[in-house]
Amino acid sequence: MVSDGPIAQTRHHQRSCYAACVTPRTAGCVVSVLLLAMGLDVWSAPVRVRARSEMEVHVVRSDEGLALRGRLTDDTGAAIGAGPVHARIEGLEAQVVRTGSDGAFELTISGADVAALADLHGEELTWALSFAGGPNFGPSEATGGMELRRSPTR
Repeated sequence: MVSDGPIAQTRHHQRSCYAACVTPRTAGCVVSVLLLAMGLDVWSAPVRVRARSEMEVHVVRSDEGLALRGRLTDDTGAAIGAGPVHARIEGLEAQVVRTGSDGAFELTISGADVAALADLHGEELTWALSFAGGPNFGPSEATGGMELRRSPTR
Protein backbone atom coordinates (compact mmCIF):
# COMPACT_ATOMS: atom_id res chain seq x y z
CA MET A 1 0.00 0.00 0.00
CA VAL A 2 1.39 3.42 -0.96
CA SER A 3 0.64 6.58 0.97
CA ASP A 4 0.27 9.82 -0.91
CA GLY A 5 0.03 12.29 2.02
CA PRO A 6 -2.08 12.30 5.11
CA ILE A 7 -4.87 10.26 3.45
CA ALA A 8 -4.07 6.62 2.76
CA GLN A 9 -5.94 4.02 0.81
CA THR A 10 -7.84 1.43 2.77
CA ARG A 11 -7.67 -2.30 2.07
CA HIS A 12 -10.55 -1.88 -0.30
CA HIS A 13 -8.59 0.69 -2.31
CA GLN A 14 -11.11 3.42 -1.66
CA ARG A 15 -10.20 6.82 -0.37
CA SER A 16 -11.78 7.62 2.95
CA CYS A 17 -11.57 10.61 5.23
CA TYR A 18 -11.60 8.14 8.15
CA ALA A 19 -8.35 6.52 7.06
CA ALA A 20 -6.29 9.53 8.08
CA CYS A 21 -2.68 8.98 8.89
CA VAL A 22 -2.50 10.07 12.57
CA THR A 23 0.88 10.72 14.12
CA PRO A 24 1.45 11.29 17.87
CA ARG A 25 1.84 14.99 17.14
CA THR A 26 -1.48 15.34 15.39
CA ALA A 27 -3.24 12.99 17.81
CA GLY A 28 -3.14 15.58 20.56
CA CYS A 29 -4.59 18.21 18.26
CA VAL A 30 -7.33 15.87 17.10
CA VAL A 31 -8.26 14.94 20.67
CA SER A 32 -8.25 18.60 21.73
CA VAL A 33 -10.49 19.60 18.86
CA LEU A 34 -12.87 16.76 19.62
CA LEU A 35 -13.05 17.61 23.32
CA LEU A 36 -13.62 21.27 22.59
CA ALA A 37 -16.29 20.38 20.08
CA MET A 38 -17.97 18.26 22.72
CA GLY A 39 -17.79 21.11 25.24
CA LEU A 40 -15.30 19.33 27.49
CA ASP A 41 -12.57 21.86 28.06
CA VAL A 42 -10.57 19.68 30.44
CA TRP A 43 -7.19 21.40 30.09
CA SER A 44 -8.24 24.88 31.12
CA ALA A 45 -7.98 26.01 34.71
CA PRO A 46 -9.93 28.89 36.18
CA VAL A 47 -7.88 32.07 36.31
CA ARG A 48 -8.28 34.45 39.23
CA VAL A 49 -6.89 37.94 38.89
CA ARG A 50 -6.03 39.68 42.16
CA ALA A 51 -5.33 43.37 42.50
CA ARG A 52 -2.13 44.43 44.21
CA SER A 53 -2.49 46.01 47.63
CA GLU A 54 -0.43 48.95 48.81
CA MET A 55 0.09 50.18 52.35
CA GLU A 56 1.08 53.73 53.20
CA VAL A 57 2.16 54.26 56.84
CA HIS A 58 3.28 57.28 58.87
CA VAL A 59 4.54 57.48 62.45
CA VAL A 60 2.69 60.33 64.14
CA ARG A 61 3.91 61.79 67.45
CA SER A 62 1.73 63.74 69.85
CA ASP A 63 1.70 64.66 73.55
CA GLU A 64 -0.35 61.48 74.15
CA GLY A 65 2.20 59.10 72.59
CA LEU A 66 2.92 57.60 69.18
CA ALA A 67 0.63 56.26 66.48
CA LEU A 68 1.14 54.28 63.33
CA ARG A 69 -1.42 55.65 60.90
CA GLY A 70 -1.92 54.28 57.47
CA ARG A 71 -4.15 53.48 54.58
CA LEU A 72 -4.58 50.24 52.65
CA THR A 73 -5.50 50.57 48.98
CA ASP A 74 -5.55 48.49 45.83
CA ASP A 75 -3.42 49.24 42.78
CA THR A 76 -6.00 51.74 41.48
CA GLY A 77 -5.97 53.71 44.75
CA ALA A 78 -9.38 52.45 45.91
CA ALA A 79 -9.70 51.75 49.64
CA ILE A 80 -9.60 48.19 50.95
CA GLY A 81 -12.14 48.20 53.77
CA ALA A 82 -12.25 45.74 56.70
CA GLY A 83 -8.78 44.44 55.84
CA PRO A 84 -6.86 42.89 58.74
CA VAL A 85 -3.49 44.58 59.25
CA HIS A 86 -1.09 42.60 61.43
CA ALA A 87 1.24 44.77 63.52
CA ARG A 88 4.52 43.68 65.06
CA ILE A 89 6.26 46.31 67.16
CA GLU A 90 9.45 45.49 69.00
CA GLY A 91 8.70 45.08 72.71
CA LEU A 92 4.92 44.78 72.30
CA GLU A 93 2.59 41.88 71.65
CA ALA A 94 1.49 41.40 68.07
CA GLN A 95 -1.84 43.02 67.28
CA VAL A 96 -4.37 43.03 64.49
CA VAL A 97 -6.26 46.17 63.48
CA ARG A 98 -8.93 46.37 60.79
CA THR A 99 -9.14 49.06 58.18
CA GLY A 100 -12.19 51.29 58.02
CA SER A 101 -14.35 51.63 54.94
CA ASP A 102 -11.91 54.30 53.72
CA GLY A 103 -8.97 51.88 54.09
CA ALA A 104 -7.56 53.86 57.06
CA PHE A 105 -6.15 52.25 60.20
CA GLU A 106 -4.37 53.43 63.34
CA LEU A 107 -2.39 51.73 66.07
CA THR A 108 -1.69 53.93 69.12
CA ILE A 109 1.00 53.54 71.77
CA SER A 110 0.37 55.60 74.90
CA GLY A 111 2.99 58.02 76.22
CA ALA A 112 3.55 55.84 79.31
CA ASP A 113 4.17 52.78 77.10
CA VAL A 114 6.52 54.79 74.88
CA ALA A 115 8.56 55.82 77.97
CA ALA A 116 8.69 52.23 79.27
CA LEU A 117 9.71 50.91 75.84
CA ALA A 118 12.45 53.56 75.60
CA ASP A 119 13.83 52.50 79.00
CA LEU A 120 13.86 48.82 77.95
CA HIS A 121 14.83 48.98 74.28
CA GLY A 122 16.62 52.27 73.71
CA GLU A 123 16.04 55.15 71.35
CA GLU A 124 14.33 53.42 68.45
CA LEU A 125 11.94 50.52 67.88
CA THR A 126 11.35 48.64 64.66
CA TRP A 127 7.85 47.89 63.43
CA ALA A 128 6.34 45.81 60.67
CA LEU A 129 2.79 45.94 59.35
CA SER A 130 1.44 43.36 56.95
CA PHE A 131 -1.72 42.59 55.05
CA ALA A 132 -1.89 38.94 54.03
CA GLY A 133 -4.14 39.61 51.05
CA GLY A 134 -7.13 37.50 50.15
CA PRO A 135 -9.19 36.25 47.23
CA ASN A 136 -9.29 39.70 45.59
CA PHE A 137 -6.06 41.36 46.77
CA GLY A 138 -2.43 40.39 46.97
CA PRO A 139 -0.33 40.87 50.11
CA SER A 140 1.54 44.01 51.14
CA GLU A 141 3.92 44.99 53.90
CA ALA A 142 5.47 48.11 55.39
CA THR A 143 8.38 48.30 57.84
CA GLY A 144 10.22 51.05 59.62
CA GLY A 145 11.51 52.44 62.86
CA MET A 146 10.18 54.93 65.35
CA GLU A 147 12.23 57.25 67.52
CA LEU A 148 11.03 57.00 71.10
CA ARG A 149 12.82 59.78 73.00
CA ARG A 150 12.40 62.57 70.50
CA SER A 151 10.11 65.35 71.71
CA PRO A 152 7.39 66.64 69.42
CA THR A 153 8.09 69.94 67.72
CA ARG A 154 5.47 72.56 67.14
